[in-house]
Amino acid sequence: MPTHVLIIVENLPVPRDYRVWLIATTLKSKGYEVTVVSPSDDRAPKGVYRKDGVLMIRHKLYQAKSWLGYAREYAEALLRERAIIKKIYAKKPFQVMHVCDPPDLLYLLAKPYKKKGVKLVFDHHDLSPELILAKRNVTSYAELGFLFKVMYKLLLRFESKSVKSADIVLTTNASYQNIELARDGLVPGKSFVVRSGLRREELIQNREAACSNVPRLVYIGVMARQDGVDILLKALAIVKEKQMRVSLKLLGDGPEFENLKALAKKLNIESETEFLGFVQKAKAKEILLASDIGITPDPKTPMNDNSTMLKTLDYMAAGLPQVLFDLKEHRATCKDAAYYVEPSSPEALAEGIITLSNSPELRDALSQRSLARSWELAWEGDGEPRLLEAYSKA
Repeated sequence: MPTHVLIIVENLPVPRDYRVWLIATTLKSKGYEVTVVSPSDDRAPKGVYRKDGVLMIRHKLYQAKSWLGYAREYAEALLRERAIIKKIYAKKPFQVMHVCDPPDLLYLLAKPYKKKGVKLVFDHHDLSPELILAKRNVTSYAELGFLFKVMYKLLLRFESKSVKSADIVLTTNASYQNIELARDGLVPGKSFVVRSGLRREELIQNREAACSNVPRLVYIGVMARQDGVDILLKALAIVKEKQMRVSLKLLGDGPEFENLKALAKKLNIESETEFLGFVQKAKAKEILLASDIGITPDPKTPMNDNSTMLKTLDYMAAGLPQVLFDLKEHRATCKDAAYYVEPSSPEALAEGIITLSNSPELRDALSQRSLARSWELAWEGDGEPRLLEAYSKA
């Protein structure tokens, strides 16, 4: 009988959560039976579905609109997930529970099943304590107010509990692994770096790197406070002030979507920007291939400096030159396949956009390096082997 793996994710529905879907479909292709529990939304309705052999169970999720609202969101989600898990186990017991943060509370759901011999895999997607710093626009614990200091300490505790409770820990990069070793009591040998590379079938081998008369910029990703899209819009306004014509397509949505549209209007760059919202994968790829320069505006913060941004992989997979701030994990991911600027300011980003727009030779070189780097990071060569190695030790 194949090993039954239960994956629980609360951040995004499947199959839209790319990393979770990569892992689920890979495990299924290797003979595991896979069930995924995730939230629903307008584009991914509540219910039971099956795709590519993976059973998906999506539940309703209250969406917090304030810090206090997260307490309700997490409490309701845990109760719903607990009830769903109980039914799954009664119908077909699972041998592995694979939980994905945020939040770092899902280890609580595994407690009664670990007593029955179920193995726990903790998939560390985000640094939740650092996320508080980013959302509060500070760089250290000392700068937080009293309430947020309490929250920060709680998140540190939950992160540590998740790491220590797990039989195996998966991390998205080496920076996360080092943090787990330094502050969470991670036992060496329990952790595996599984990067979220694109599948080879999603990559291209050649790209015609020619910039149009009006450089076509593109942003793809979430639009939350920590993602720096406001910095990008301010940079675009500076570029316009310098009499350079550009256009910018923004793909994605998030809590700051409407605020960013209002900011574009305030900066008088409405005619240069196009907010497309969420775009299906095939259409997004088409837009990336038709663009000239990708923008990764995530500013230097304790969270961003240690995190791998999926947009950098998307740009490289399309052979797209990109401008981004000089962060530790940006360097680890892109190496010499991107144009780095500092500090994390609109002025620096604007200068990077202007430099790449005016340098066809540099764009062409970055395009070729991007394609080569994307093949190095492909899921089948970099992520899948590490995932299967980790599961062999669970």
